[in-house]
Amino acid sequence: MTDKNKSIKTKLLLSSMLTVTVAFIIVGIIVYLNLNSMSGKFLDKSKSTSDELVADMKLGAEKTTTKIKEFYEKSLKKKGENILDRDKLVITPLFLDNSFNATKELLTKVFALDDEILALSFFTVEEEKIKAWVYLDRKYPKGLGLITVYDKKTHSWNSKINKNAITVKDLRVAEISKLSKKDIRLIDFTLRDTNGNEKTVQAYDCIVPIFDNSDDATVGELKQEGEAVGYLRYVITLEKMQDAIAAESMELTAALKEKEANNAATLIDTQNMAKESLNSSLVIVAISGMIILLITFFISRIVSSKMTDPIVELTDFARVIADGDYSKAVEIDSDDEIGVLGNTFETMRKQVKEFTENLQSLVDEKTKEVSDILQAVDQGIFTINTDLSVNKQHSLRAEEHYQVGVFEGEDLNTLFQVEEKYSEHFEKWMRLVEQPKKLKRWTKYSELSPVKEIKQMIGTEEHTIAIHYLPILENEKLSKLMVISTDITEELKAKIALEETKREQEVQMQRVIGLINNDQSAIITFFEELKIEIDIYKPPLIEENINPRIDDLFRSMHTIKGNAGSFGFKEIARIAGVAEDAMDKIREGDGDLVACADKWNDTIIKLDNEYLQVMQLANQFYGDDSANKMKINKDVYNELLSDVASNEITSNKHLLKRLYELDYHPFESYLKKYANIIDNYCENNSKNINDLKIINPEQLVHRNVINAFDEAVIHLIRNAVDHGIETDDVRLDKNKGPGEICMELNVLVDIITLEISDNGGGISSTAKR
Repeated sequence: MTDKNKSIKTKLLLSSMLTVTVAFIIVGIIVYLNLNSMSGKFLDKSKSTSDELVADMKLGAEKTTTKIKEFYEKSLKKKGENILDRDKLVITPLFLDNSFNATKELLTKVFALDDEILALSFFTVEEEKIKAWVYLDRKYPKGLGLITVYDKKTHSWNSKINKNAITVKDLRVAEISKLSKKDIRLIDFTLRDTNGNEKTVQAYDCIVPIFDNSDDATVGELKQEGEAVGYLRYVITLEKMQDAIAAESMELTAALKEKEANNAATLIDTQNMAKESLNSSLVIVAISGMIILLITFFISRIVSSKMTDPIVELTDFARVIADGDYSKAVEIDSDDEIGVLGNTFETMRKQVKEFTENLQSLVDEKTKEVSDILQAVDQGIFTINTDLSVNKQHSLRAEEHYQVGVFEGEDLNTLFQVEEKYSEHFEKWMRLVEQPKKLKRWTKYSELSPVKEIKQMIGTEEHTIAIHYLPILENEKLSKLMVISTDITEELKAKIALEETKREQEVQMQRVIGLINNDQSAIITFFEELKIEIDIYKPPLIEENINPRIDDLFRSMHTIKGNAGSFGFKEIARIAGVAEDAMDKIREGDGDLVACADKWNDTIIKLDNEYLQVMQLANQFYGDDSANKMKINKDVYNELLSDVASNEITSNKHLLKRLYELDYHPFESYLKKYANIIDNYCENNSKNINDLKIINPEQLVHRNVINAFDEAVIHLIRNAVDHGIETDDVRLDKNKGPGEICMELNVLVDIITLEISDNGGGISSTAKR
């Protein structure tokens, strides 16, 4: 061993000296031949670095420009989505109630308040016709004329402003009218101002369809049925993004010029310094080489001796450990890698010794850790074998979910509380998922499991337990299934509560729209009559009293349902419809008197509650003393003041007549409820009927006149939509267009006539009398 160690020392010493000598010879030759050229390369590298720095600045500016563009595009796209989602909620009820003026007023305000909106439009597609309710852009900020129609051949809107024909090009309307969902895309938009100047900018074209989806109908289905579908469209400009990019480009150009000038000056200084460093470097390299050779010789002798001695000791210790003797500690006196290796050998010796002495206790400790985890998790966990036998190990929560304490030997059907026939289903499913191809697509085939959810009584409450399965593999084959159960009762409760909140919001919106879209006095009268009906029927109805009063009960609910629907209070109409249907079944001899009485009493309670809800909302809209207030026509009022001031009033009788006329309002303002009758009928039937046509809409008339005609008008309009206007098939055979109902009021001195007509088939001359 001694001779061998000396040989290693000699080899280390000779190899060290030889390596250093050869290295310095090579370095000397390289320095001698290339040191002069190094300065040139250094200068070239400096120039290259400067050029790269300039290039990096350009690249950084490009990245900044890209980030600016991405920021504006992302923020404006998000803005488009938010505007569409927000305004869709407002526009939908206005569109469904045909509130043309309210829609136009709302969108005009939106357009005026947001200078990033280049164009705003809301148009409807009904069969093959495309009509714009609102079209606004920077050239026409106040919008086009009342009648604006899209010409598909010329791809333009045609309208009139102050009797002057207007044509506005809009190439995307035909494409937009085919959309069935929200669409936001980047386009090049030609911007026109009021002076006729044009420029093209990038903009987001944001579109969302507006339609009645109360029956879950799609846009395509509504169009096939001839129903109108609206499209709300915003064009949002990216001009600010383009301006920001232009400003960034100007700053970059100035910075690059300044950087190039500084680089030129720095390059000259570097050339001078390189020449001076070249001469001094040659002298330093030569002297350093001689010193390093001497130092290397002495250090190599010391290091070679220190390295070989610990290696010999370590080899002896390794042989002892390999023979199975772990009692002798490994001690190596070395502060380098050999010492670290000796410490590693010692650590390994201790660990192997401890492991062999404490193997069983380690196993017990790990087992306890797994058990603690199973007791702490909030899911029920256990495993089953491929023969469907249940294993012993399980989580604490599993005992609660399945109401058992011992799982080993338990029957799977008993745990899941299902019929025994499901055992065969589980066996078939297990054989299916065992197949290697099916096992690779576990997510898909796990959904075929026979039981994915169970009901369990925990305490006094029924809980819903969701079941999930995970495969446990050995050698890429299915060994077991882990069954994980989760209590989702609270999640289901939250979902139900959310759906109830959504429905309440929809009902509240219907209440608001009903109060907004109808004459205040007419609404107050309706609810006064409704309250009387509710109070009459508040005493609970019993089954013995139904048959003698069946016609009155049916008629009462039928009237409430019809009147509520005509005003747009759909919730009241729905509640009344339940009792009406129950009474109708009794009239037809196909109803249960006890169930009918329960539905009737429940309806009265719900109607009373809905009445209170609407009245509370009405007080917020109209004020608590709304019944003691009235609206008057400002022009009539100013005319009366003028006549009084000029002594045109000749008698008290004349004055009383003029005061009475203050409560006159336009004929059209009283007709919303009758228009609602037509709209509600069209929603629930297959006849295609236009909106109510009104002749002399501005004719002033007192509400008492209309009230006198009210019941007769309702009857005539219902008769027209039910019987007067033919079905679409019949009208198509006769080459007739959509049905139409017309109302005309004429006032001749003290004679008032109200004419109601329809373009239906008329009275049959051959009908039996």
